[in-house]
Amino acid sequence: MTEELFFRLVSRKLAGEVTIQEMDELQRIMKQNPDWELLYFRITHEMADNTQKAVDKAEAAYAAHALKIQMNGTVAENQNNIINEDVAMITSHKKRRIYFSIGIAASVCVLLGGLYFYKHIENKSLSNQPTHEIVTRKGNKTKLKLTDGTQVWLNADSKLICSDNFSGSVREVWLTGEAYFDVVKDSLHPFIIHAEKINIRVLGTAFNVKSYPQDKTIETSLIRGKIEVTFTERPMETVILNPNEKLLVWKDQSQKKDLHNDVAVNVPKVQIDNINTRKDSAVIETLWMQDKLSFVNESLETISQTLERRFDVEFEFRDPAVKEYSYTGPFEEMSLDKILMTISLSKHFSYKMEDRKVIISK
Repeated sequence: MTEELFFRLVSRKLAGEVTIQEMDELQRIMKQNPDWELLYFRITHEMADNTQKAVDKAEAAYAAHALKIQMNGTVAENQNNIINEDVAMITSHKKRRIYFSIGIAASVCVLLGGLYFYKHIENKSLSNQPTHEIVTRKGNKTKLKLTDGTQVWLNADSKLICSDNFSGSVREVWLTGEAYFDVVKDSLHPFIIHAEKINIRVLGTAFNVKSYPQDKTIETSLIRGKIEVTFTERPMETVILNPNEKLLVWKDQSQKKDLHNDVAVNVPKVQIDNINTRKDSAVIETLWMQDKLSFVNESLETISQTLERRFDVEFEFRDPAVKEYSYTGPFEEMSLDKILMTISLSKHFSYKMEDRKVIISK
């Protein structure tokens, strides 16, 4: 039963359907079975290579390990031969179903790139409840389902902290990085996202939040529903967003005088724009969920930050002036080298790549 549960949970995780409780159970099983934990992390590491070769390797590794367990550890050195010759030995419907789900999940895993770290931590939330922390590495993203049914797509180099069971009067999460939320409606328990200098309150809606520490702005893009945004420095002030609107909050705040206290206070500079859509009606702010990129009058410095997270590299600008070059254009299923080549031809700068570092100069 433990074996079947392990593969079922892995399949659900890689398909983006795992719940918080199921992830806890998967962690418990892997702790008791180090070989399975090693397999899990080996396969999820493979998915960073989004090629058919990676898909084949993932499926082969899963199938070979499943056979190894089912046949009491008798897998020969040549796993490919065993997969080809001995898959027929798994004759029961249950075993065939497990093998099929593993193959599908491995493929989904490679396509979605859902590698993340998951751990249980205590007393992190304001309500002093046990919480979970989900962290994605650079070059990866993941999809998960919270205990209330809310679905979250977590972009690369991001962290989400949420309580175990949302047992309080509100459903609170803390975000560092970027995430798309599709929140299940519950009028009795508002959903609140804490993202650095802003707090977002919703009942049931879909929206994107981008709040990376190194970015100059915090962005909230509303797809449907309605959200209320407050600021940590001035919690009594609110901004209401309607569908297809985007809120920008600059982190370098301006000094303004508080008329009631006659003192200078920090007030976030904010701006409400329409979200950016392409001719095919795709929302540019959420293209990252489809492994696509699109820039609208973005500085090269901002673009480099996006590419660092997407491709797990580091940028170095030899000439600071190049950071201010702006660029507009879409990129779909392109390598880092092709993206840089395309932009450099338009903006007239040179670049070279050394290991995982990109050096930019005039």
